[in-house]
Amino acid sequence: MSVPAFIDLTETDQIAELQQYLKSRDIKVVEEGELFNDVKQLIISTAEIWKDTDGKDIEGVVNSILSLLFVIPIAQGSELVDLLCEQLFVGAENGKAPVSLNLLHNLFHGYPSKTAFLYKVYCTWLKVAKISRSIHLVPTNLKELTSWLESWDVGEEGKQNVLRLLYEAQMTCGRNKDASPTMVALLQSYTEDNASKAREDAIRCITKALADPNTYLFNELLTLKPITFLEGELLHDLLNIFVSGNIKEYDEFYKANKDFVESIGLSHASNTRKMRLLSLVDTLGSAREITFRDIETRLDIPEAEVEAFIIDAIQSKLVRGRIDHVNSKVIVSQSCQRTFGRAQWEELATRLGQWRDNINQVFSRLLSLSHM
Repeated sequence: MSVPAFIDLTETDQIAELQQYLKSRDIKVVEEGELFNDVKQLIISTAEIWKDTDGKDIEGVVNSILSLLFVIPIAQGSELVDLLCEQLFVGAENGKAPVSLNLLHNLFHGYPSKTAFLYKVYCTWLKVAKISRSIHLVPTNLKELTSWLESWDVGEEGKQNVLRLLYEAQMTCGRNKDASPTMVALLQSYTEDNASKAREDAIRCITKALADPNTYLFNELLTLKPITFLEGELLHDLLNIFVSGNIKEYDEFYKANKDFVESIGLSHASNTRKMRLLSLVDTLGSAREITFRDIETRLDIPEAEVEAFIIDAIQSKLVRGRIDHVNSKVIVSQSCQRTFGRAQWEELATRLGQWRDNINQVFSRLLSLSHM
């Protein structure tokens, strides 16, 4: 992406104008007479204008500094970029987050994407996006981000830091659906040797997933090394219930561990709703219909609430079907699989075999007809 040209002046004239502007604001500016040092002093002095200057004026000044910064060889740019990032983050904290966000966009796209110090720029961009609740303005595609991280050569800890910052920004901005794969990517970056270091991330991953009203399938979480390190703890037991347990198991767990469930910020009412929906999926199995009476008794739902529960199940997309009011039952066209293990693969293989046989039979009949 090209960055706009901010000022049509020589570097020397541009520096002189910026110095004069800062002096007119009674801001001390050290004049060095050399491009790198002059730009460094401009960045240091510009920190003063964030306090009581209009955002558009700040943006104009810093964009002018950026155009100078891009002239300096990349090999010398790291120190200056670090200084500027710190300034933009402080500015965001002091109420100028939209301005900082725009400037970070220009700074990031002003260099080739493989430039190592863009790691610092991107981290700052995520922090500012969290403050301004504007993560949608930052490129967050995980495939693209992984490519950048490899180019920046930041190692596993650097990668984990970025993914953690991205996850926090996405959660703050209400983008739970995007945050989930980010957290999974973060936990996948740990090995058995260092998985214990991700304990807090693993706990947060589980609690956020269980609390999310639109997340129902949790089997993938059990495969993540940091989560396996929690085995034997109450949270891991609770996760297992959501993966493959039923409403009765959850009720028993809650009665025995009510304080624990409340201490990790989970709502018993929300948990109960989710476990009833998941238990319905198990109750259906491969069945193509179920009566209101069966739902009421098997899931312990009051008769007056059964129809609303069915509508909730259909809206959640765990079940596809329609309500047969005349016969008080649900006609099911499809229901999801809570887990997909060996048994499910074998069932899929059987169905594909049946489909292949049926196709072969049709083909044979068509072939025989063509020879008549």
